[in-house]
Amino acid sequence: MRQLLAALVVGTSVPLLALALFMLQELIAHERQAVRDGLMSNARSLGALVDKEIDAHMVVAAMLATSSALESGDLATFRTQAERALTVVPRAWVNLIDPAGNVVMTTLPDVDHPMQQPPERQDAIAKAFATRKPQVSDFENGRLSKRLTAVIGFPVFKAGVPQYAIVVGLDPESLHRLIRDKFGDKIVVAIIDRQRRFIARVPGHEASLGAMASPGWQAALDRTPEGVAEYPTIEGTPSLQAYVTTREGWAVGIAYPTEVLEAPMRRILWSMTVMGLTLTLISLAFAFGIGRQLSGVMSGLVTAAQRVGRGDNLPSEAFPIDEATAISHALHQAATELSRREMATARLAAIVASSTDAIVSKSLDGTITSWNSAAENIFGYTAAEMTGQSIRRLIPPERQHEEDTIIARMRAGEKIQSFDTIRMHRDRRPIDVSVTISPIRDSTGIIIGASKIVRDITERKQAQDQLQFLLHEVAHRSKNQLAVVQSMMRQTARSATSLAEFQQSLGERIQALAVSINMLVAENWTGAALGKLVRQQLEVFEVGDGRLESEGPDVTVSADAAQAIGLALHELATNSVKHGAGFSDVGVTRVQRARSDVGETCTGVVVSWKCEADHFLSEGLDRSSRERGRNCPTER
Repeated sequence: MRQLLAALVVGTSVPLLALALFMLQELIAHERQAVRDGLMSNARSLGALVDKEIDAHMVVAAMLATSSALESGDLATFRTQAERALTVVPRAWVNLIDPAGNVVMTTLPDVDHPMQQPPERQDAIAKAFATRKPQVSDFENGRLSKRLTAVIGFPVFKAGVPQYAIVVGLDPESLHRLIRDKFGDKIVVAIIDRQRRFIARVPGHEASLGAMASPGWQAALDRTPEGVAEYPTIEGTPSLQAYVTTREGWAVGIAYPTEVLEAPMRRILWSMTVMGLTLTLISLAFAFGIGRQLSGVMSGLVTAAQRVGRGDNLPSEAFPIDEATAISHALHQAATELSRREMATARLAAIVASSTDAIVSKSLDGTITSWNSAAENIFGYTAAEMTGQSIRRLIPPERQHEEDTIIARMRAGEKIQSFDTIRMHRDRRPIDVSVTISPIRDSTGIIIGASKIVRDITERKQAQDQLQFLLHEVAHRSKNQLAVVQSMMRQTARSATSLAEFQQSLGERIQALAVSINMLVAENWTGAALGKLVRQQLEVFEVGDGRLESEGPDVTVSADAAQAIGLALHELATNSVKHGAGFSDVGVTRVQRARSDVGETCTGVVVSWKCEADHFLSEGLDRSSRERGRNCPTER
């Protein structure tokens, strides 16, 4: 966090510093341009002053050219006029020269005349006569003035014929006066003539008078008559110099030392750099301080997140930063929700683990992703054997189309309620199952798989088959019972003399049938013990005194025989009660086992009764018993 904040500070401050430096460079460039423009403006102003100084000397010459004393030849008066005119241009002097080049009058003191004009001046005078215009010469050491001067030659014509040339001397001091004390002591100001020689310079005017200008200035003048260039002065000081050329071809230059010019800019640049670095360091220190605080906050959030990962309870904490407090609150809510979900997951896992139903999850391509212990019990495969395998492994070949239908319905978002089908056990035996399938969705609601609950319904199927069998059996037996009842009704109707007797006899016979049925129901309709059947059918008729006795092995007769024997016993006992005064005419002596002539064992009931009783008894025995009973010996 601290490193990121430091990077943020550096990444923010460096571009700002770069922008500031760029703007500073632009400011320096503008400042330099302003200095250059200022120097150029001063140079032009100085050049105008030089031209003005020359014009002043030329005005003196022009004024003297109109003198009437000159026209009349009164040279003494003309000299007086000239000396009075020279008060306008101090340190100047006037020579009057004839066309032959002789000085006929001069204001210079202690000079004899007439005398010849020095040769170096003759060119300017001859040019003035030739052009009829004033001419300015370069500076030369004058023979008459004994010092370095320049002259202005003003031609005077009379009737179109050259009469005189008025020569006005221009002293270098007049030009030095123009630049003296006008600029700072570090600025070099100079005036040179057409020969590139100094005629005025600050500083070092006297020492440099007549010396050649620096090579850099001369080269600049060769390139352009005016401009700003950097080159060393004659002292070797690197300088920025602005120069212009005057009307007469002289040049004026103002040189500013580069060191002096750049010093303020370097100071500003240094100050800006120091200030930028200082502010950057302060910002970095501030960023590290904030970073330390943020790191503490982040450490607290990391600890909170770790506690959430461990499943610990997490309180909502307050931090100095609102966003961190919001994160802490969100983590608290997440921990609470996670705990709730973990509890729900644990409950669900316990339900899945303890369920007797197979709970299986799969992807949409049918790959199994979970397999509980109940699935192992039902199908015989372990979770390791089935996880990652296709669910089609459990489906019989003839039912593979069911999986295609299931996947299509799952993709459509349907839930398939329990439907019965057949799946394969590991040992390849079919299992009757009931399947319920629900789609599984991700957090965005997209269906990604399905969950199956499979229940083994083999016992239920068997129970249903057994129930179906029993229902058919009940229907069959009901029909038989109805047939028996119907026969009882006909038999009762033949012997009943009244409706009351009919109702009573039929009721008793139905009751006797009910006793046999109850015994059969108790034994799941598999048969009835003959001894128990005899006792239950006859016990309601027992009158005591030992007149009723039964004996024999505890054999079991079939369901149909039990009903027939029960009814026969009921009829015999009823007749005995009615006609034998309580078993006086009938003796049911015993039920015994005897050996037949052919060595078979048979079962019989020995009675003393009429023929119809024997017939009734014979109808109640099963066919095999009746067939065997024909040869069975009987004993009264």
